[in-house]
Amino acid sequence: MNAVAPVLIGPQVDQSDPPAETAAAIAFVDFALSYVMQETRVSRTEMESRRRTPHLVNARAMFVWLVKHLRPGISYRAIGRWIGDRDHKGLINLQTRAAHLRASDPEFKRASDAFVQACRCAMEVPYACD
Repeated sequence: MNAVAPVLIGPQVDQSDPPAETAAAIAFVDFALSYVMQETRVSRTEMESRRRTPHLVNARAMFVWLVKHLRPGISYRAIGRWIGDRDHKGLINLQTRAAHLRASDPEFKRASDAFVQACRCAMEVPYACD
């Protein structure tokens, strides 16, 4: 009997032990999502849902703004996977909404600034943008 070897296309990456940088980014995004869910009282299911009530949209906007503000190297595509496989265009719109909310809603600004400050105090974000 002839055994056929599987054809491998592209580099094979061992996902069992991600690089420290990737693991840190994943931990940060997970922490940001947990913070937003606690601050806005929105569940993970609601964050991932297709519902577009203002409360849910604002929670998603805060999450996108925090991640892109504090970890600009994380792509919109990666962020979208965390909140229900949203596309990059929708995430760009959420980030724009967050910028408007930061300018017009004192509570939104307070909550997002508190997270940024906590990360800086913990030295979680060495390259945070202002």
